[in-house]
Amino acid sequence: MTLSDLSIKNPVFPVMLAAAMMVFGYLGYREMGISQFPEIDFPVVNVTTYWEAASPEIMDYDVTDIIEDAVSGVEGIDYIQSQSLEGVSVVTIYFHLSRDIDVAMQDVQNAVSAAAHRLPTDIDPPIISKVNFNKFPVMWLSVFGDRPLHEISDYVDTHLKQQIETIPGVGGVMYGGLRPRNMRLWLDGTKLHAYQLDALDVMRALREEHVEKPAGYLQSERREFNVRTMGEARTAREFEEIPLVNRDGQIIRVRDVAIVEDGLADKRSFSRSNRKPNVGIGVMRATGANVVALCDEVKRRLPGLRANLPPDIEIGISTDYSLFIKDDIAEVKLAMLLGIGLTALVTFVFLGSFGTTFNVCLAIPASLVGTFIAMRLCHFTLNFMTLLGLSLSVGVVVDDAIMVLENIYRRREHGEDRLSAALVGAREISFAAMAATFSIAAIFIPVAFLRGSIGLFFFQFAITV
Repeated sequence: MTLSDLSIKNPVFPVMLAAAMMVFGYLGYREMGISQFPEIDFPVVNVTTYWEAASPEIMDYDVTDIIEDAVSGVEGIDYIQSQSLEGVSVVTIYFHLSRDIDVAMQDVQNAVSAAAHRLPTDIDPPIISKVNFNKFPVMWLSVFGDRPLHEISDYVDTHLKQQIETIPGVGGVMYGGLRPRNMRLWLDGTKLHAYQLDALDVMRALREEHVEKPAGYLQSERREFNVRTMGEARTAREFEEIPLVNRDGQIIRVRDVAIVEDGLADKRSFSRSNRKPNVGIGVMRATGANVVALCDEVKRRLPGLRANLPPDIEIGISTDYSLFIKDDIAEVKLAMLLGIGLTALVTFVFLGSFGTTFNVCLAIPASLVGTFIAMRLCHFTLNFMTLLGLSLSVGVVVDDAIMVLENIYRRREHGEDRLSAALVGAREISFAAMAATFSIAAIFIPVAFLRGSIGLFFFQFAITV
């Protein structure tokens, strides 16, 4: 017994099957993310190294060249790019698309660790991370007001950041125009010479004294205390009291050779809102999060964030990238709905029957909504490529339905009863319908196996079709 025979003799079965597909398809649709393009994870690893105040030439010779030489032997590398800037070295390793990014990152970490003894001893440890091209701010918030910039920066970094990062779907934040608090020491060359000191002596003393280290325990018969050495200076006054050297009982402190300023970090970025200096907060989404839902949730929580702000500080939305995604997806959805409507109109014009047209068009929502089940299991998102695949599938679904119904009506015109016409007509055309469907699949399946970045981009399109 064929599937068509089973469905005609037991009509409850196809009705329940279609209903189940639409229900579970709708549940899958609710859980799917929305993005402009498919999420593609390229195997790219970044090695960033900081060396304070080093020139680009020194960074290139002493850091970048060594790291490039160390990672060049890692398997599966396509090419390497590097930048040597003032105090920063950035080495980006691009692997072949077939390379597993987690394994590649581990190999890079091992290679850099093996070459660590060749790097300068006073640099910061290299930072090795995966490059996620989808991890960019989806919304920029602007924090401004009639307060000094250092107060706004301090509030954003110590309070507002934590509140935003707790929003579901947020994968981190980045700043624009933030200048964190910074202690500056203005050394007096004359006083340093008088005390027979130099800047290196001051730097060495700060590194040894401005630190908080564990100091062990104090134990008695019944109690045990954890001992801390409160060595970190928190204010300008505490910095002034840091000892530099002890000579015959005379302690020379920072205040004797320098002026301590409780200021801000160097001005490396600048941000304005309504002609006022502000601090920008870029909200980045977590991997697989729904961009539109995330931005809507941030907007929903914005009144609560405003309520907790200090006086004279405001927060607003300066850029919302979800608006562009909503407009683009809405255009594609409208095009798909217009395609369904035109398909129904053309079917009615040629078949001339409302009942036939309704039966043909009934297959469209059942097939399209049911596709969301597979899309959700494959972790696809609603984007240009998947919606384009659904739009192209409308004609394929209608073609099969028209062929089967036309053959059934032909047998009815020859005098057969409804049951026999449906059974024989569907059985006669089933092979042709299957052949037409598989021929369409044979065209689009190779698209899923395209290689390179284009293949990754069109994979969701081909599987959706």
